[in-house]
Amino acid sequence: MTGHTGYNRDLSEEILTAVLRCVSAEEQVGCVRQLETFAEAKRGAPGAALREVRAGRAARRTRAAAT
Repeated sequence: MTGHTGYNRDLSEEILTAVLRCVSAEEQVGCVRQLETFAEAKRGAPGAALREVRAGRAARRTRAAAT
């Protein structure tokens, strides 16, 4: 990370598209709003945000494997 905290709409839309591809249609309900809230809370701390996203992804995989 370069420490740059400026907002880049194109990059944000690219990330949103990638994230939504990883989420089932059922989980997408409300997902965009949750991501917006998350992004606002983490603005200026991209490293922490990335770690939380990875942790959430790992938790979903664990739950899916348990079913």
